[in-house]
Amino acid sequence: MADGILCQECRALDISGLVQDLDGCGSFPPLLHHADHVALTTAVAAGCKLCEVLLASIVGETAVKLGLDPHAASMKLAQDDRDNSGGFLVAYNQWGVHYQRAGQHLDSHDDDEDPLDIWDNTYVRTRWCSMTGQTESLPGRVIPVDHDFDLYKKWIWDCSKDHEACGTIASLALPSRVLDLESHDSGGELGMRLVESTNMQGIYVALSHCWGKTKKPVTTSINYEAYLKDIPMTTLPPTFYDAVTATRKLGFRYLWVDCFCIVQDSKQDWERECSQMARIFANAAVTIAGPEAENSDAGFLFPRPTPAFEPIDFPLELSNEGEADTIRLVAMSPEDVGGDTTGVGSEGDAPLRSRAWVLQERLLSHRNLYFGRRQTYFECQKASWAEGSWTQCVVAPFPRGKTEFSSSRAIEEDANNWYSLVGYHYNECGLTVSHDKLPALSGLASKFQALHQSTYAAGVWIEDFPKCLAWIKYFRMKATQSWRDEPKTVRFDTVPTWSWAHIKGLVVWWQYEKILRATLRLKAYDVAPRGKDAFGVVTHGRLTLEGHLEQAVIMTGEDSPWQGRGPILDVCDPLERNAKVAMFFPDFSEPEAVVDYSKPRAVVCLQVGVYEYDSSAESERRDCWIALVLVPLIDEENTYQRVGVAVRSQSPKQGEVLVAAAGWFEKADLHVVNLV
Repeated sequence: MADGILCQECRALDISGLVQDLDGCGSFPPLLHHADHVALTTAVAAGCKLCEVLLASIVGETAVKLGLDPHAASMKLAQDDRDNSGGFLVAYNQWGVHYQRAGQHLDSHDDDEDPLDIWDNTYVRTRWCSMTGQTESLPGRVIPVDHDFDLYKKWIWDCSKDHEACGTIASLALPSRVLDLESHDSGGELGMRLVESTNMQGIYVALSHCWGKTKKPVTTSINYEAYLKDIPMTTLPPTFYDAVTATRKLGFRYLWVDCFCIVQDSKQDWERECSQMARIFANAAVTIAGPEAENSDAGFLFPRPTPAFEPIDFPLELSNEGEADTIRLVAMSPEDVGGDTTGVGSEGDAPLRSRAWVLQERLLSHRNLYFGRRQTYFECQKASWAEGSWTQCVVAPFPRGKTEFSSSRAIEEDANNWYSLVGYHYNECGLTVSHDKLPALSGLASKFQALHQSTYAAGVWIEDFPKCLAWIKYFRMKATQSWRDEPKTVRFDTVPTWSWAHIKGLVVWWQYEKILRATLRLKAYDVAPRGKDAFGVVTHGRLTLEGHLEQAVIMTGEDSPWQGRGPILDVCDPLERNAKVAMFFPDFSEPEAVVDYSKPRAVVCLQVGVYEYDSSAESERRDCWIALVLVPLIDEENTYQRVGVAVRSQSPKQGEVLVAAAGWFEKADLHVVNLV
């Protein structure tokens, strides 16, 4: 029986079966409800809240199906009453409520635009929520109208108390500067100011945000002294104002925001603070963010969406010992995923996910609190929570877990985690300033280096040579597309061409789970950082390599004897009448970049190594090699730039055509070359 105004038919709805259906998949036998549409509308007029929800869903769905306005849809439903009998059924499961006509309804109309059965299992956009969390089969939690900061504080401090991996929140050395949110302005009102916090200890919150292109207040050498006295709250755009509000309501005094705590017109200060990013975010009690805030003007403490109907409560007895719960039927948001009983829904396309800086800020932080448009989410090293769920769940803004590096793993194994992180996630993210390509990853790089005592060089790890060079730019192209149809590849000229960071876009490492028998030798490397951040911008990056070098030609389309298919390009041997020896994977999409793919182009191939598969056949192991495809610099002798990779794979369909290419590098001479 439900609380509130309900008709006799709705009061008969027995939801006790929800307690037993622990897997959430079962449906319970439907109950006979009102006899016809007129009876349903009469119950609504009498004030039945559940009938009001059912009627609104039926009329709305009918209007969409038939392309009618709500009044015409209601008239259509009344007409169906005169043509059919049997009454209506109401059914439910963990996913919500369904409404349908009893028996099979056959429409006598021949009009193809009129569906055969407009009453076929109308799904009412609702979900069941436990008010106490005691009903295990109902993980859904009612999302409050206002932000529940008491719940957020519980998440944070429970993590601090219970999760050894996340660390205990304690007073630690503060960053060089923080915002003090307990200062008072000249009028005695609570305000904020910038504090030089060197040698100070405290507990602070960090803000992760999208800079965007809107104008925002930042600390400069001009306003620095004024900000040490006071930063007027009235000057803060919504995102920063919300960050201050959230930090105070969470019970913390200090807040770190990059545009205030780094002097933005000081190159030296920026480089010094950038080198401290790993420590800044790791030491924060929690990092807060607004996934939907695309710039400083957006804000993130949004008003919660108004539900489509008022919630309806159903008391529920849980056991013979008198334990009880209240089950609340609430409206499901349009953004909720079908079958989602927790209401976590999907906010995975939020702007915050697309920003490069945000990735390391998230992964370096022990705790993250995301203020979404519909609810708030919490993520730490061991758990993740959402307001709409009593149980742990996947954090909607970031559907994958955190990538963790570990000193207990060999560097070769942990390097695979690095490749996955930078190739699949970071390299598709956007940057406001192109020079930030390496600095926006410097905190994670410094963490990896500290764990493995490894040598970092413009995005790659020297100890994992030469596998670190065997990356491939992945193009999301159909076989019928031309290279000219592919969007222009973004290049970062401050990064050497041999590093994956030289380009933007999805990058994969060719068969990095296989054993690579290296044939390429690193004789020397010279990679120099521009400033104090050893993991930041580089002034130059040169590798001196010794390996087997072969002359080749890149061909495609009709020029290729192997009949290039769409975007597929071939590496061909000019000494063997341009016979194909491998497949070419370019680093750039546009033909005007370095290599014009529309016509044959001379290149050189420098073998990286041979991949060994689980096979005892020597020929199969020899067949699978990978090589860097290079073009020479005109003004520098014996110096090359990378433009792609050549892969000689073991494919049964290609075996007969490529058999001559199996030992292509075996007779090649060793050469020493420079790669920049």
